[in-house]
Formats: sequence, structure tokens, C-alpha cells
Amino acid sequence: MSEELPEDSNVLRYIRPSAVREDGTVDGAAFRLRPNELRLSVNWMECFDEYSEAERVRRIARLIRMQIRPTGRFAKLSVGGTRSRVAGIRFLHCPLAAEGVHQADPSHSEIDGMPPRNSPESEWVGDLIAACIEKAFPVLVEVS
Repeated sequence: MSEELPEDSNVLRYIRPSAVREDGTVDGAAFRLRPNELRLSVNWMECFDEYSEAERVRRIARLIRMQIRPTGRFAKLSVGGTRSRVAGIRFLHCPLAAEGVHQADPSHSEIDGMPPRNSPESEWVGDLIAACIEKAFPVLVEVS
């Protein structure tokens, strides 16, 4: 069973380049469920609390199990701040075991309680979460 993340913690979500606007802000589409998703994947920054913020971003970027593009971003969200603005969501710690070529990811977490992808609420909730972004980091790792 997954545990809820502490209110005073932070998560990162990888933002695909298509959801990064020309001015560098993030479109709310980055926080909508994709087909076949039930929750949004994020990574718990405090899992690597002994490191600097920049090193946490690098470590998380190396563990993410998706293709990272150099023009993408990592959006930092405060767990408590986001929950206070978006009713009904929960941040759950869901570590991933090593699998195939992927290392174990102790920071993997998920946002639960998101509206279905094609529902009228989906766009609104995505925009609300995007408005909660505290900082957007460039991709700080070598990508292939």
C-alpha cells in the first residue's frame, strides 16, 4: 500500500517540450492523464534530501522511465500547496523496483484523484496544478 507524501515535501514532474510554452511557462496539458493512465507520475524530491536541489533533479532525471528531451523541463510542485488549491488529489509514494534495464526508483510517486482524461474537469484541474508550479528546471542531464 502506498503512503501519502508529507505536506511539507516537493515533487518533480517531467514536462515534455510540447507542453512548454515559448515564454517558458508550462501548459496545464502536462498535468492531464494520458491514455491508459490512472495516476500522474511524479518524483519525490526529499527522497534524495542529502543532496542539493540541482543534484536531486539530476538523480531523478536519471531514474525516470521515459525518454527525456533536452528542451523539456522539470516542474517542481509543493505537495501541501498544490493540495490546498486542488481538492481531492493525493500525493502517494510508489517506489519502483529495478526492472530490465531500469534501476530501482525510490523517488517515484503518483498524484491520485485526477479526473478522467476526457472529462470537462480534466483541463481545469491540469491548469490549476500548472499554476502551482514553484520552479521549472531545465533538463540537467545528458540525454541520448
